[in-house]
Amino acid sequence: MRWAYLYLEYKKDAYFWELIKIVEKELIILSLVYYEDNIVIKGVLVLLITYFYQELNQNYEPYQLNSLNQLDYYSANICMITICLAIGAYIT
Repeated sequence: MRWAYLYLEYKKDAYFWELIKIVEKELIILSLVYYEDNIVIKGVLVLLITYFYQELNQNYEPYQLNSLNQLDYYSANICMITICLAIGAYIT
């Protein structure tokens, strides 16, 4: 029960979801570090990573509670909208 918070909120067949979240964060960090001068490329890469995470979330629905699945889906949508607005503001 010491590490139960890592997997109790997930369905039995989605035990690996915490690893997917870690990989998503690592990919975002790597893209931000590698393309430190090209702001638009960084924004597009982060947008794509967030989109792929959202699609995986929608296909697997890893959480036991449907409200958590919807919350994760909507938070990814808000992140993508924010990134698109930031890219547009930077370009203009």
